[in-house]
Amino acid sequence: MMALLGFGTPTLGKRSAVPSTGRACFCFQLRAASEVAPETLLTASEDGTARVWGDLGQPAASELLSVQHSADSNVKVLCARFDASGLGILTAGSDGYVRFWSARTGAALRYVRHEASGPCSVRSVQEFLFRGKKLVLTAADDHTVRVWDEAGEEVERIELVSTASFAVSAPIDGRQIHVLTAGTDGAVVLWRHSDLRAQVSERQALGSPDAAWEKVLELQHSCSVQTARVYALSGAY
Repeated sequence: MMALLGFGTPTLGKRSAVPSTGRACFCFQLRAASEVAPETLLTASEDGTARVWGDLGQPAASELLSVQHSADSNVKVLCARFDASGLGILTAGSDGYVRFWSARTGAALRYVRHEASGPCSVRSVQEFLFRGKKLVLTAADDHTVRVWDEAGEEVERIELVSTASFAVSAPIDGRQIHVLTAGTDGAVVLWRHSDLRAQVSERQALGSPDAAWEKVLELQHSCSVQTARVYALSGAY
């Protein structure tokens, strides 16, 4: 269970504090304790690293693991997330790459590249399971949200003409895939794919020409929205 996702410098009230690296922390995620892993905190930083912290009940947390997203010191990690199993880490970088790592050893496993016509930063990433398949969502400042399969192939995308999407999540209600986007134009939109459920369940190629993303809900803020989350979906969806 993922207990917390946030942006900014992470502190856990009176419980623990994460030692400063001297660089801004863009995103952090708290992973609740389970049978296979203790409670840990994952942070993404502008120094190009993602770090896992433990001993969260102590005055100062201890660093358990650090991965360097790129050999280029100018590349920033804009988002880091535990994967669907909680045993892996995904990092999204300002270089347009999403990289997959072992949360136990820090070993690099694979990557996908968010192709664009020009320089492109991946702002957000999330892996989720649907009908036994691992799918990955990425949101980038080329105004697209993309769905990737486990082989690293892009299978679907949402074109957001007027906004760079900063946040993306994929709530699953057991029947449909919903994607939530939020961006610099203040719009928060909940999308539903009309054909993706059948294509995944029948192991057909995704991204058919007739596929369409339907807007289920749209909210408008008067300023940029940095993140948004859906915690429950009603049966109406």
